[in-house]
Amino acid sequence: MNNIPGIPPNRVSELCAELVVQVSYEVQRQLANDASTRNLENVRRAFLQMDEQVTRMGRLLNQERNKCTPIGRLAEDTVLEILRYCQPAYDLHNPPTPKIPHVFSFCTRWRNIALHQPELWSRISLPIHPNLRDLFKDRNGTHPLDVYISNAQMLNASDDAYQRLGVDFVRLLPRVSCLCLNWESTPQYWGISRLPNFMNVFVGGIPFVSLKSLRVKIESENSWSPLRLNTPILRKYEYIGLLSNRVRVSTTNLVSFRYESPASQSVPPTQLLDLLSEFCHLEDVAIKFSPALPMNGFHHAPITFPKLRNLSLDCVNLSEVSEIMRHIQLPSSTNQSFIVSQRDSDSESTFERFLRGFILHSPSQIRIFGFQSRLILLFTYEGGSQTIIVGLGVSAAQLTFAMFAPQHNRLSSLDLDITPLPSLNALIVALRSFRLLTRLKVCTTEPDFERLLQALEYASVVLCPALKSIDCSGTPIRTNRIDQFLGHRRQRGVPLDEIRISQNYAISANS
Repeated sequence: MNNIPGIPPNRVSELCAELVVQVSYEVQRQLANDASTRNLENVRRAFLQMDEQVTRMGRLLNQERNKCTPIGRLAEDTVLEILRYCQPAYDLHNPPTPKIPHVFSFCTRWRNIALHQPELWSRISLPIHPNLRDLFKDRNGTHPLDVYISNAQMLNASDDAYQRLGVDFVRLLPRVSCLCLNWESTPQYWGISRLPNFMNVFVGGIPFVSLKSLRVKIESENSWSPLRLNTPILRKYEYIGLLSNRVRVSTTNLVSFRYESPASQSVPPTQLLDLLSEFCHLEDVAIKFSPALPMNGFHHAPITFPKLRNLSLDCVNLSEVSEIMRHIQLPSSTNQSFIVSQRDSDSESTFERFLRGFILHSPSQIRIFGFQSRLILLFTYEGGSQTIIVGLGVSAAQLTFAMFAPQHNRLSSLDLDITPLPSLNALIVALRSFRLLTRLKVCTTEPDFERLLQALEYASVVLCPALKSIDCSGTPIRTNRIDQFLGHRRQRGVPLDEIRISQNYAISANS
């Protein structure tokens, strides 16, 4: 018989049997001595108390048994991390429903952990039922709050509903560390349901003394009067909506700004540069916008970002990004990211001209991938900074490698996962500039790889003299052709260390 160490076998059975006998004896004795109504009520109450004690004992046994399961043996820190993960995500596009996550009541132990962690009660979504609001406030204590405000369910609500929303928000305002505003236009154009009016009535000039992160989405086709918020310690600001409706904030301590224009709004590059000029002291800037009609040149004062670490531009059109970057001056350590496409009127060389500006800064590593009607290029520079360029609707066939300039070329590693590769002559011209290249990785078709080997075997001059390794994993190739190429490099006095033809197999130059 299975037993728990330290508890003799059959001890539980003996205790239960003794209890049953004793209870039966005492009940019979009480009824024999006094069968009055009062005494019967006392016996009934005694049974109720024993029943409650047995129930508590059953719960205790279940809790002890749960400690024997894998999930019951999880450390408290692990459980807390799971509870954090299950908190509602604040997505500007999808307002959350105010509720307590079910996992907080997974079991008694998890519930007790949740009850004693104020940070788990810091996310409050408004509007909210008063009882649920008070519960979150009580369990949160004085922990900073993440507040989400949305009027998505209040488009036809009365002013009284907005009054209640405003009062609830103002009560929380001093402790709000992160604020998400998701506001839609309402039929009442001038009423309190308009965000500027709502904020002016309930907030006015009150400073957000704890606010470090502000995310705003305004869905309106109409321009509003500017809304200004007093945010003295704000660090991160994200805005989605019409540029003219942008919430103005204090930028003294701001380090990160993200902007996304609605698909219905076209933003001229000049307006975007005006916007960027307001945030030129930041460290992180990300812009996603729909460009206006083509502008044949424009004038704008150059903008310098002395502290910028990361810049991201997601634009439908390559020409606009090129014009914007022509007016921006960045530190060499800035990481850059671009998502672009070409207009029908752009020539096939437009994309390569755009790339040439980044190659002139002499990257040490270049990776090029092509798939699903897009081309992805990753440039890594000696200081560790990176530039990522995603060309939508751009094919590898548009690359002639004319972008690789022979001067100041410090490229040491090149990855090509594209089909087709450029022509033989184009490859020879590009490979001439790779005098420091030590590693080449290629994933393409067999004819394209053969063309690359022919370019490297160019007779008049040794190409890529520092090359030591070629990785052609995923490319169909004949081993006798590999042997022929390795022999050619040895004869020219520039032998390779190896050619890797699969993840687990390489042909050595000495084999």
